[in-house]
Amino acid sequence: MAKKLIIFFLLIIFPFGQLVRYDLGNSVVLHVNDLVVGVIFVLNLFKLKRHPLLKPVGLVVFTMVLSLVLNINHYSVSQTIISALYLFRWVAYASLFFFFVDFKDKKLIKN
Repeated sequence: MAKKLIIFFLLIIFPFGQLVRYDLGNSVVLHVNDLVVGVIFVLNLFKLKRHPLLKPVGLVVFTMVLSLVLNINHYSVSQTIISALYLFRWVAYASLFFFFVDFKDKKLIKN
């Protein structure tokens, strides 16, 4: 039931994502969509099932982290933090796919 509520809230909020935003300073902006997707990511972090796309997504994330670590000396601390936040945002949004696949596998939505 909680998953259905979260999905309903995400579908309601998603079209208004750029309208409701919080400027945290230093070019860091937090959208309501990011909060909802972050909650979904945290709730499903340890519930990932084996899926054929899990390995390619993991390789992309590994490449992104490696690139960030190798270039850490070329950017200022604030630029590195902002880059890491974009990386986390990408991972959270990519995890939505696995959340919806799990949601469909449990027959909580109809085909």
